Amino acid sequence: MANLHKLTLEKLAARVDEFLFDPPENRKGEEEKTTPSTSSQNQLLAEDLFKCMNEMYDAEEALDSFSKDGRVNALRECVAKIQNVVEKNKQCKEVIEELTSNYQSITERTSSLHHACDRIMANQTQLAAGAEQIKANLYYYTQCDWIMKKLTSSRLPITGQSFTQILSTIHECICYLKEHPDHKEAVAYLGKYEQCLSKALTAIRIGIHSDIENSKQAVLSRQKDDSNGAKNGSSFPFTSDDSHALLYGVFAARANNVRNALTVSDRFFSSYTEYQVMVNECEQDYFAVREELLAPVVQATVDQLVQTHGQSSCTLTRSGCKFLLRLCDDEYRLYKQFFVIASENSEDGTESVSRVSRKFSTNSEVASTIMSNPESTPSSIVFTGFIENICKILYDVLRPLIIHNPHLETLAQLCTILKVEMIEDHCGVMMSMGSMTSNAIDSCAGFVRVMSDLIGDIIMRIVYKASTFAETDILGYKPVSGDLNYPERLYQMKDIEMQQRKETSTEVDLTSPSAINAHCLWYPTVRRTVMCLSKLYKCLDVTVFQSIAKELLTACCDSLDVAAVGIASRPATEKSKLKMLNRALDAKLFVVKHLLILREQTSPFRVTLPTSKMHKLARLDSQQFDNVPMVDYAFDLSKFRTSASQLFMENRDRWFELSSNNAFLEFIFATPVQATESSIDSRRVVEVQLKKHCHELIQLVVDMIIGPLKSASLAIAALVPDDPVDVAKHEFLSPQAVQNASAMTFKTITKSWHEIRGSFDLYIGVKETEEILLHPVRKQIVDSYSSLNVFIAKFFSEEQRQVAGVPSQEQVFLALNV
Repeated sequence: MANLHKLTLEKLAARVDEFLFDPPENRKGEEEKTTPSTSSQNQLLAEDLFKCMNEMYDAEEALDSFSKDGRVNALRECVAKIQNVVEKNKQCKEVIEELTSNYQSITERTSSLHHACDRIMANQTQLAAGAEQIKANLYYYTQCDWIMKKLTSSRLPITGQSFTQILSTIHECICYLKEHPDHKEAVAYLGKYEQCLSKALTAIRIGIHSDIENSKQAVLSRQKDDSNGAKNGSSFPFTSDDSHALLYGVFAARANNVRNALTVSDRFFSSYTEYQVMVNECEQDYFAVREELLAPVVQATVDQLVQTHGQSSCTLTRSGCKFLLRLCDDEYRLYKQFFVIASENSEDGTESVSRVSRKFSTNSEVASTIMSNPESTPSSIVFTGFIENICKILYDVLRPLIIHNPHLETLAQLCTILKVEMIEDHCGVMMSMGSMTSNAIDSCAGFVRVMSDLIGDIIMRIVYKASTFAETDILGYKPVSGDLNYPERLYQMKDIEMQQRKETSTEVDLTSPSAINAHCLWYPTVRRTVMCLSKLYKCLDVTVFQSIAKELLTACCDSLDVAAVGIASRPATEKSKLKMLNRALDAKLFVVKHLLILREQTSPFRVTLPTSKMHKLARLDSQQFDNVPMVDYAFDLSKFRTSASQLFMENRDRWFELSSNNAFLEFIFATPVQATESSIDSRRVVEVQLKKHCHELIQLVVDMIIGPLKSASLAIAALVPDDPVDVAKHEFLSPQAVQNASAMTFKTITKSWHEIRGSFDLYIGVKETEEILLHPVRKQIVDSYSSLNVFIAKFFSEEQRQVAGVPSQEQVFLALNV
């Protein structure tokens, strides 16, 4: 029975898988869509199901016979047990759900406990960090006593590692307290650390002063021993080489200690005013000791140079300056071994070098300078002042020699040596090298200042001597007979030139300048003026040179006028074939020739005037002084006095008038001061004189040629052009008088024009210049004949024109261009 029941269940399970049952609501739609084949298949399945159900029914009927079997009871007991088990299962599920709920509650409480522990651990960590921060902050407050205790120790070396640590700690504490001013008692402890810093800097200063003083005593002791040994003959005498080794070797041996101390302190406190003041005090002590040791050596060296080169001021100046420049370089190198230069710690560190007194700055002045301009340091000021004091020794020796030097050429050479050789060349090169290496201190600045003062003294002496030279040697020059022997001197030079060309068998080159022009037979005053200007223009500034050049050129032009008067007053000689070609023409040609020489020789001074590099050394912009206008102003106050006297003496009744006629209004709006402008440009002196003498020369030649025709030309010019002229009433306008005047003038042209041109060629010697001067002469002569022909054609009859026989304009032009 059990097997049958089991078999039934298996068949039902197998059949159930073969049938598909859809929901009732979908069956109708599916039936509509079912094809005939599908319908037949479903019918077969239904028959199988019915058959199976019949079989199950038969099996169930067969089971009724076994219903009273014991195994059914057992099955029922099993069912009961199963129900009991189900109930227990239900109870177990309830217990499990209770345990799950309890577990979740415990889990939540455990997680809460873990979170609380994490928060406690975080708070503990934060408190530990806070404690460490408090401990770290307290470090900046607790180091004060330790630092002060260390600084009070007498055996603390300023160059040791311990002192470096002290300075570093002071710097850290001060920076921290300045960054946290809100901390309690930060201001009080900042004051304590500043006291520690002051004490540390004082210890550094004392140590540096001790090293410098020990170096000084070592040098003095060695000098004393050497001098005693030289007197007793037991040692070699103290020579210059020994002096150099002693003055620099002893100091260089102790420089390392000083520099190490300053380097450490500069690393931390370079921007502190107190540190800069301390460094300035150390520099003052250093330079005071150096000046005390160097002054006797420099004085002895300068005295020795005076004894050796006392007869030559130029050699003495050059040697003394070279010695001082070497000394400046040596002192700068030694100074860098002792002290820290600003440019060594900053790439773009610059230092303003201002003009200061040669005396060292006091501490208060240094502090005020640093506080007003923190970027600058007084190192350059102190170093420059020290170099100035050393250079003053040479200045005091050279200045009396310059003041009493009577030679203008020597003064110019001295100025050139100082300005060009020493300052521009040597100091300019040193300055350019310093700018390339970013040196903050110019080692030659003090030398340049002292020598600039000396140059100023030389220039003042040059101005005085140039004025005296213009009065005595140029304007006061007394020409001898040979100086005024014109044109004989020129003929002699021309004969010498022709003789030399014949001896060398060379053809005469008409385009080349003559020997007269090539050899420059200048008048002595012209030669002196040109030489003086050529010496002065390289060493003087533009304004000074222009003033001196104007004075010299004016005196030279006046001396040429005096010489021209002397030439004109000399009697004529046989060389002058034209009787009317008198000495006046020689005098004018002489002046024009030398004025042309002056203009040519002074042209370099007008094209490019010298540019001083001293402006560059003084950090001023250099510029080319091309065509610089030199103007002087004069003020006339006479109108002011006149207006004031009228206001108070004549116009009292109009003081209180309420109109434009008020006396005070007239006085206010009047022009009380009259300014007049006058040019002091030296270039205009020669140009004005040359223009004047050229016009006079042209007019002189014209008068010499058309002298007989001049009266007729003036009379014709005075007549009214539109009014008829009765020729019979004017005797000088008669055909015969006109014929005589024109014939005589034309004869002079044909016979004497060649000699006049020869005189121009003899004096001038340049074809272009000669043509420039002769062109207006030709024009005036041709214009005179042209106006005369116009007058004759208008007022003369045909018979009168034939009697007059005036040459045509073309004939005169051809005669003047033969």
